[in-house]
Formats: sequence, structure tokens, C-alpha cells
Amino acid sequence: MLLKVLLNSGKNPNQLYNELILYPQVLLNVKVNRKNELDSNINIKNSIEYLKKELGFEGRILVRASGTEPLIRILVEGKDRKLIKSCAENLYKIIEKRIKLIKN
Repeated sequence: MLLKVLLNSGKNPNQLYNELILYPQVLLNVKVNRKNELDSNINIKNSIEYLKKELGFEGRILVRASGTEPLIRILVEGKDRKLIKSCAENLYKIIEKRIKLIKN
């Protein structure tokens, strides 16, 4: 797919790279006992949708259960570092409240 884009653009790789816009990211991991509850928790789903609207087309949110550890992974990226940090921290608190934490 990358080669197709490169060929169709008529540009060399350096030109395409110079046009690439990189957004900052925030990645947080929430330790939980029941990571499977993520998909069925309507409060968490609604919070994610609300925050996605806050970011609009200027960012994205990915929340998923780890496949190998008792974690919920939160990734938020966007143009505004302060906004994405706030979104990630809010989601962390919501997930922490809604899904029981592992006590270390």
C-alpha cells in the first residue's frame, strides 16, 4: 500500500516524509481485575464517545484490554498536548472507578 501511495504521488520518500504531520500521544495503563468488563460497561463507552467528540478531527482515542496482562490500555493522540493529556487522565479515572483495581 505504501508503494502504491508513493508511486501515485509522484514524489520521492523524503518529500512525502516532510509532509507527514506527527501528533503527540499519551499512553496510560490501568491495572484491573476484570479487563473483560471494558466492552460491556456503558458508562465507559459513553465517556469515550464524549471525549472523542471533544477531540473532533484533531485527534483520536483508542481504549482496549491488553491481550497478555490485566490492563486496560488508553491511547490518546492529537494536536493539543494539554487536551490529550486531560482526556487520557479522565478516562483513566473513569475506568479506575468503574472496573475494580488490582491492589498491589
